[in-house]
Amino acid sequence: MEKHGNKPAGNKMKKFFKLAIGAVAAFWIISFSLARLPTKTTPSPQEDALKVIRIEIPEAENAFTYFQMATNINYLSYNEYDIETMTEGQDWDTNLISEIIETNALCFSYIEKGLACSRCLMPEDTYIHRSSLFDNNYNDDYYLLTEFRAMARLMAIKVRLLFKTGKEKEAFSLALLIVKMGHMIEDCGKDSVFYANGLSIKKNGLERIEEMIATTTLPSEDLLYYSKSLDQYPANNEALKKQFPS
Repeated sequence: MEKHGNKPAGNKMKKFFKLAIGAVAAFWIISFSLARLPTKTTPSPQEDALKVIRIEIPEAENAFTYFQMATNINYLSYNEYDIETMTEGQDWDTNLISEIIETNALCFSYIEKGLACSRCLMPEDTYIHRSSLFDNNYNDDYYLLTEFRAMARLMAIKVRLLFKTGKEKEAFSLALLIVKMGHMIEDCGKDSVFYANGLSIKKNGLERIEEMIATTTLPSEDLLYYSKSLDQYPANNEALKKQFPS
């Protein structure tokens, strides 16, 4: 009887969490859309003088240093598209996913180190040595977007594995880190394409959270904590201003 009595409160918290996620996602998207609206501004004679000066941070404190080290993801005999279907819950194979997660333990350690940094700042010219998809070397900024999305996908796979094996708190915490990663990439010092992809990665994390809410057994207090944690990653307005100056 006690369990039945607590159910309405839990359901109310789940509904609140879903609404909060929807509001956060909508705010991110609306902010991005508004920033892209054309403005009727006249270029200033001192425009060059007003350009934002690019900051520099030590490599050891730059998330990019570690994200770049995590690009060599090993999907074993599967390609990333097969893995993406598993991320969405299709053709799920717990043993295979567990093996992939274990095989990429080093990648996860680099991702964790990167997420422990305060910022991800990409160099102006990026040189990538090898990758999870090709054997060649690339000097292509946009190619990194594929790698960043692959990292987020790997994290999302682990989120599902953790949740399926009863480690719900760890699953929610990792999903929040996907959101954090997207937030960092939005303001990585590159152009609006990177911002948009950072936003997409944040959305990936939100979707994993929303998916887990439906069947989680965590108490309302934990869900409220995770809901409040999302406040740390609002629409990145400072990054938007840099991409779409008025």
